[in-house]
Amino acid sequence: MAEEYDPVFLVDPHSEPIRIRIYGRANFLNCSPLRTFFRKMIAKNRHSFELDFTDCTGMDSTCLGILAGAALDLKRNKPDGVICLAGLSDRNLDLIKNLGLHRIVQLLEAPPHRGLSWEVGVHLQSENLTEEKKKEMLMGAHEDLVEVDRKNLPKFENLLNFLRSE
Repeated sequence: MAEEYDPVFLVDPHSEPIRIRIYGRANFLNCSPLRTFFRKMIAKNRHSFELDFTDCTGMDSTCLGILAGAALDLKRNKPDGVICLAGLSDRNLDLIKNLGLHRIVQLLEAPPHRGLSWEVGVHLQSENLTEEKKKEMLMGAHEDLVEVDRKNLPKFENLLNFLRSE
């Protein structure tokens, strides 16, 4: 298992739903591979994802915005898809509910499917983003959070204005 300072996204792109386990803290420094993975899978008409947060020690708004963006993309597809979240700690659940994501994802109360192991799963590789790509990811993630719930605008307005002015 990963340490908190060494987050890992472990995926099984062949399962149905696609299973993703998050180890450590998911934040703007390390979640771009998750964004890329969602985009690739959705482009391949994969529409069902289950994320296991049992070993996730925390998330920031960028990670939550990436989840929001993927869920919004899935809702736009016909047939629409679903992102299911399982194994959420009380803190992570509060973050999801405070930003309104619980309205566009499914929250699973049952324990997550534990069939995804280190032997089966694929580690998402870290990405070296240019400053422009980092800015694009940050803006997109936070704009998606505002799209999910307009009440999020005051929370992220200063950040969005700063990024737009750069």
